[in-house]
Amino acid sequence: MCVQWSRIWILFLATGLIGIGLLMYLHAPVSDSFPIGSDFYPRWIGARALWTGQTPYSQAVTVEAQRFVYRGQNPQDVGVFAFYYPAYLAIILLPFIFLPIHLAGIVWSAAMWALLATFYFWWSWQLKPRLTPLAWGLVISSLLLFRPSIVGILSGQFAPLVLACLFLSWWSISTGEDWIAGLALFAATVKPSLSLLPVLILLLWSFRWRRLKVLAGFGVAVILSGIITFQRIGWWLPDFFHQTFGYANDSRAMGLSWSSEKIFSPLGFMWLIVSLYLFALGLRQLWLGKAFPWLAIFAGLNLNLLITPHSYDYDLMIVLPLIFWLGQRGLAHPLRLFFWILLVSVPMGFSLFAMAGAGLTQYTDGIWLLYPNLLLVAIFRESVIEREIPFH
Repeated sequence: MCVQWSRIWILFLATGLIGIGLLMYLHAPVSDSFPIGSDFYPRWIGARALWTGQTPYSQAVTVEAQRFVYRGQNPQDVGVFAFYYPAYLAIILLPFIFLPIHLAGIVWSAAMWALLATFYFWWSWQLKPRLTPLAWGLVISSLLLFRPSIVGILSGQFAPLVLACLFLSWWSISTGEDWIAGLALFAATVKPSLSLLPVLILLLWSFRWRRLKVLAGFGVAVILSGIITFQRIGWWLPDFFHQTFGYANDSRAMGLSWSSEKIFSPLGFMWLIVSLYLFALGLRQLWLGKAFPWLAIFAGLNLNLLITPHSYDYDLMIVLPLIFWLGQRGLAHPLRLFFWILLVSVPMGFSLFAMAGAGLTQYTDGIWLLYPNLLLVAIFRESVIEREIPFH
């Protein structure tokens, strides 16, 4: 896959401007319930606190975020909007704290939309053989209507940033820019509930095949971010772990769609077993061959989702690389195109069906049991039964 960065930047800027316009148009109608980018605001408030020498994990930051999201109130019977992220996220968010908080949330959500839209268009243009205009339109439409992405963008989530960092690390490794790959891998850890295992897999692969500049770039990023954050607020790791491990309890009032207890359900256990099998197979491939360890990464993404708690469905955005790989298998074939579009449309279709009957909670609970298993079965069939090597 050839990466033409000038076109990608133009596409990113164009979709970002469109996103800002659309989100500003939507802001007034929905702001009475929840502001657009609601999950971004606790991070903005926490980042501002860090740069003024205060810890983002303090109760004061949480109360300020609660009052902002809930329009001046701090209710006790709802989900908690705390910082939850590593303190070095404040380095990435530094440019945003100079913007007014409402505008910062819209710009952030627009940037996340632009990242996803850029992925969608660039990937669809790279497909071989090229799609007909009708097939291409169906592919793009199904991706733009991928429900976890829509909810994540409106919520100001960070999964698109994690995906962008993982993509940059792959591109940098494939072009020999290993230092950049290491820096990108570190940046991907801003949301470890999505990225920790994939990052560790790539570091292991770099160690195994002596891509030591990847490890060096990652190490430099760790040291620099540590110096900056420790200098501002001191030793913050205990507070981070304490707040992170409390996320499940904090979020139950709002609705925790997935938690590790559900692993012991039939579909949860299937998710675990298939993920572990593919993970073991991927690690074996990683150790025996120098090819980029896609299978181990795919399994690692699923295991990462499995062992960490999640609210609603937006974190399912992180499975987009699996969806892209399945699309690489030949969407020019009408039957494959049909089943691929059907797979991408499952979250939206399931949510519409559930909201017409059982309700949104039943959808969010069900989609976490159903969708990862559907993707894992498809990956198992293509990578194990058909013996395909992802993106190779």
